[in-house]
Amino acid sequence: MSQARSRMEITTFTGSDRIPVLAWDRDRSIRDWLVEHRGEVEAVLAERGAAILKAVIATPDGLTEISSALQYGVAELSEESSPRSQVSGDIFTSTDYPAAYPIQMHNEYSYGSRWPLRIMFGCLQPAKTGGETPLADMREVFKRLDHGLVHKFVEKKIMYRRNYTPGMGVGWQAAFGTEDRECVESYCASVGIRPIWIGKDTLRTEQVGDAVLTHPRTGESVWFNHAFFFNVRSLEPLSLREFMLGEDEDDLSTNTYYGDGERIEPEVIEELRRVIGACTVVAPWGKGDVMLVDNMLMAHGRTPFSGTRRVVVKMAEVVTRDATTAAAAAKPGS
Repeated sequence: MSQARSRMEITTFTGSDRIPVLAWDRDRSIRDWLVEHRGEVEAVLAERGAAILKAVIATPDGLTEISSALQYGVAELSEESSPRSQVSGDIFTSTDYPAAYPIQMHNEYSYGSRWPLRIMFGCLQPAKTGGETPLADMREVFKRLDHGLVHKFVEKKIMYRRNYTPGMGVGWQAAFGTEDRECVESYCASVGIRPIWIGKDTLRTEQVGDAVLTHPRTGESVWFNHAFFFNVRSLEPLSLREFMLGEDEDDLSTNTYYGDGERIEPEVIEELRRVIGACTVVAPWGKGDVMLVDNMLMAHGRTPFSGTRRVVVKMAEVVTRDATTAAAAAKPGS
């Protein structure tokens, strides 16, 4: 006799009713339950941008099981910007960054030519205090931003300048997965990045990207870029920001400009900070929790924390900039 189909229920909400928590049948394995309800889970992600599964993993490899059940493709990515440590296979620490500092809101790889559509965060050990992974709906950010500001970014685009300097953040060898300069140059040429070698082992890159993209599955416009996150004025606390503003601008690890090289005005960065902050919600981590995130619909960050915190991440389902261009062209009236 076949087993009766179970129901998927959204039992509770956190963060002002904006992050759904999915109830699953504890009499079944999480894999079997996700296989049965895959379509419904994806519908929730399309509508809400994220969802939480409570107490579903005990080890990092639990993320692989969840990814397999949801039939997510492997994400092979380049141009890494966040320092991470490999945990198992394509599962990494979320970000290796001092606990006392917040990690600002961002969409993974939104500066690049390809990025993961799905991100799975797994909490193996919640921090004693803080350490949440806040989320911000980038559809709402796009709607709330001043129309003149958005128009200027759409027209001029965004230039990202990055310096891969030995001993500072992610090196170019790790970012591009090679120690061969010619391979780096070939890759850069293929995706429109301008590489500039400085001295023996420092690489500076400049690339221009769009500020607003169309989600390839929902057809919605989203504010999807690193204009705020990579800008030196986004840094917190204020003491760190002021210190970095005193450094040579050309030597900063990352900074952002309008596409023609014009500096982005300080008041524009503050407006981005304000609007993104107003759209941000926070849910507490519990041990074994998994957060499923649509990387184009939701930006994420990290609050400061104390104690031991162990959150791992797996990225999946690669999307290319060309796919978003095709989605935009398919919109009615485009």
